[in-house]
Amino acid sequence: MKWSLVDKWKREEWQKKSDIASKNRKQSTRVAHTGGSASMTTHSMHLRSGLGRPATYKEVFDRMHQDKNGDFVNEKAKKVSISNEHYL
Repeated sequence: MKWSLVDKWKREEWQKKSDIASKNRKQSTRVAHTGGSASMTTHSMHLRSGLGRPATYKEVFDRMHQDKNGDFVNEKAKKVSISNEHYL
């Protein structure tokens, strides 16, 4: 009997894993990024050239988690940013 990937996907154990993963992706607990494909280091370097000094972790985090209007992408990002203020 020839085995195929479709046969694996039809198995009950695979369907359970797929259902769990699908449910996890739909939850809004993730923090979305607005930085695109650029790394945190790249954003840090851009901020450094604009500020004339090294950017703080909070400044880089905020840049990567705020939209163009300065609003945070979600409440979790806003809470993390506020909590980062205590570490400066």
